[in-house]
Amino acid sequence: MFFSISSFGQGIQWSEWKTVLKDTTEIKLILDRFKTADSLTVLSDLTNNELVTFDDKNPSKVNELRDLERFEYLTVAEEDEIYVYCLIDIKATSEYRASYIYLDGTKLKKPVIDSIRPIIIEKFKTGTSFEDLNEKYNMDPNPNKGDLGWFKDGQMMPEFEKAVREHKLNEIFSVDIPERNWYYVTLKTFDNKKNKERTYLKIKSSS
Repeated sequence: MFFSISSFGQGIQWSEWKTVLKDTTEIKLILDRFKTADSLTVLSDLTNNELVTFDDKNPSKVNELRDLERFEYLTVAEEDEIYVYCLIDIKATSEYRASYIYLDGTKLKKPVIDSIRPIIIEKFKTGTSFEDLNEKYNMDPNPNKGDLGWFKDGQMMPEFEKAVREHKLNEIFSVDIPERNWYYVTLKTFDNKKNKERTYLKIKSSS
């Protein structure tokens, strides 16, 4: 089985690749060339190779591999197959969680929205549950009573993400995204949390 690695302008036989994997220094000499996402994609396209990412929410997998340093590797048995995992990158991420009530600016005029939101906030502060308020006022079909679940940087509109990130646990606040006619009452339901994502080159062994 032949691998053509264009970044080196040469091919590496599968048997030679396995030999390289026995030497961490040689791994680094090879993998240190692959610093960008595009280059890593080249590696992931190789036969019997793929890039996989685990985070702290996958403890059973991470516990086996989390002690690796960058470019170190570990052999792992999975369902009668042998794989070599080589750590490519570790990235710290932040995650946030909030619930929302959406008010549709294409159906309600802004002055109406501005009159409704203080009522929602006051009702929450005087004891009405956010879930009940969501059921009454929310204007989209969120099946989780407004709960967004955990989301990472870049997954939400910047204005919304910034507001959630900067508010404290149990604070209720408004968020406006007027260019899309999106208006929210938002409740921060969890503290921000840090997470680590580890990306590995996963190589299937022939033995």
